[in-house]
Formats: sequence, C-alpha cells, structure tokens
Amino acid sequence: YAMDVSGWRILVADRYGVRIFDPQGRTVWLNRSLTGLVDVAFMNQDSLLLAWGDRIYLMRLDGHLLWHLTGLSGVRDVDAIGPDAVLICLPDRVCIMGLNGTVLLDYEVDGPLDAEYVDGRLYVAVENAVLVVEEGSVVATYPCSPADVEVLGNGGAIFIVEGTTIRALTGPAWEFEC
Repeated sequence: YAMDVSGWRILVADRYGVRIFDPQGRTVWLNRSLTGLVDVAFMNQDSLLLAWGDRIYLMRLDGHLLWHLTGLSGVRDVDAIGPDAVLICLPDRVCIMGLNGTVLLDYEVDGPLDAEYVDGRLYVAVENAVLVVEEGSVVATYPCSPADVEVLGNGGAIFIVEGTTIRALTGPAWEFEC
C-alpha cells in the first residue's frame, strides 16, 4: 500500500483502489480502477500523483489526466514539489522534474528507498542511512535502516519508519511502535 496526508485528508492506495479519507475514517473519494500502484501523493487539493513501476500520472479527482511520464523503470517514490514539479525515486537516482519536462535535480545514489525535498535540501533514505544532500554533496548522514523518511519544517525534525517503529532522527526525542 501507499499513503499521503494533506491537511485533514488521508490518501491511501491499496489492492482495492485509491481512496481519500476524512479524519473520522469516512471515505470521501474512491476510485477502484486504480490498483497496482507503488506510490500515491497529493499534488494539490484536486489532483493526485499516481505511480506504477514504469509510469507516473497526474490526475484530477474527476479522472481527467493532466500530465504523464512513461518509460521509467523501478519507480519507488513520487512526491509533489510545489505546484509544478515532481520528485521521483528510481533504483539509481533521485530526480526532480518540472511538469514541463525540465530536469531540475538529478542526484545519483545507489538504491534510494524514499526521498523528501525541503528548503533546498534533499533527504534520501537508503538501506543503511538517511543522507542529507545540499548542492549535490552529502552534508549529513544518519545511520539507521529506514523504509521511509519524512521531514518537518525546514529540516528541524527528521522522522523515519524503521521496521515497526517510527522515530525522530533529529529534533525532540520521539518514538512510536506500530
């Protein structure tokens, strides 16, 4: 499955399709035909990024396709970067691409699992660490075994999912066992 959160909305993709839940767990939007996704993300209030292993689509909630990128191999993660760019994790790199096709960032890294881009810094989860990259160079390394990385604010707090535990790498000490 894959998920994203935006404000009060929770976006989930699983074997039953893609749905948006409200905070009470009620389904407010559902598309059962969207299955087999590796990731899903909110692009804005009425558009979603949908990623399969070899392609990415930007789709409005009414089903209208706005943009697509095909011919990829091994998409692992997709995230919106502002209103007109997309972060993509591939097996050997993390890139940020404008919806106009311009490559805005291309960082080669072996086996990225997840990535976030916040305030000019790229946060990349790899098998044994989270790398913080600025202007193409690693400026910090946090040894861990992350499956996912999330960054709050200007990088003041970095959280990871490690096995069944969610914990803070920076900021106040915090841990949650799932």
